Amino acid sequence: MQRCLDTFHAHKDIFIAHGAPAIRALGSPDGYNTESPERLHIDFAKAAYRASNRRDYVEQMAVWLQRRESMWIHEGYIQWLDNSLNQGETTGVLQDLDEDSVCVTPQLHTGAEPCNPGKSASLSLARSYRIAKNPAFADVSVETLGSAYQALDFTAALATFLRCCSGASHIAPNQYDRFDVYKQVIVTIPLSPLVDAHETTQRIRAQPASSGTGRKKGSPACFDTVLIVEDVAKFRSEGGLAGLRVAQVRVLFRLSPHLGMYPHPLAYVEWFTGLDNTPDPSSGLKTLRRSTRNSRRNVGNKVRLGHS
Repeated sequence: MQRCLDTFHAHKDIFIAHGAPAIRALGSPDGYNTESPERLHIDFAKAAYRASNRRDYVEQMAVWLQRRESMWIHEGYIQWLDNSLNQGETTGVLQDLDEDSVCVTPQLHTGAEPCNPGKSASLSLARSYRIAKNPAFADVSVETLGSAYQALDFTAALATFLRCCSGASHIAPNQYDRFDVYKQVIVTIPLSPLVDAHETTQRIRAQPASSGTGRKKGSPACFDTVLIVEDVAKFRSEGGLAGLRVAQVRVLFRLSPHLGMYPHPLAYVEWFTGLDNTPDPSSGLKTLRRSTRNSRRNVGNKVRLGHS
């Protein structure tokens, strides 16, 4: 240690000889003067304090600063995205953007998944859900599902689902069956500290139009669209929009006991075309239209709601 100290003092004139010309030519070295960062610290502390209600202000100041950082991160991402689009590099960019902004309901599973809930592959983005204890409409006929909910192929889709589902009975659904139907389901979205420190939820509605009675006004029909994980393996390996498909939820219902035992509610959906098409050159967005099969709307033949 003493030898190193002696060597430093023996050659410290080098710093004096080169330091002054370097400062004159290039300016003050980083960290040489603490006035600028100290001033920035004071400005941020004042702004964060003014944004609080003066009670437990330290915690509020930290949240305020975290939100500002989130805005800067998002702004930097948008600038990077714009630069990439200007250079024609759209592959993968729009997938990441869409995943962060709209992929909020992957708990509606469908496609090549096994029907047995005990054997289904769990997703890294699994969501929990909340649904009413009692259905909004009890003993709804298949005819009503077709006229009010536009679920025209309900029995055929349900029959296809039951054929591959363990626990289902040998009784095939028919037009005389009745089902308990729900108005909505609430899906829980995982926490994101850069967005909100509290749990957020997404409501998925599937309710027909209602006519007014007395002074109560009627309400129009509302059938929300969702993103469904159709290909679990592709969704896990590639991320983004890979393995996802857009669908419109028509009916949220509970399987009748005589058709079998199933622990979760089910959803009857109508598919849109896939997301693997080329984005529109002018807007950079993907285009969708309703999927058809044999000149009829393409419906999901097995969609379950809930954890695997």
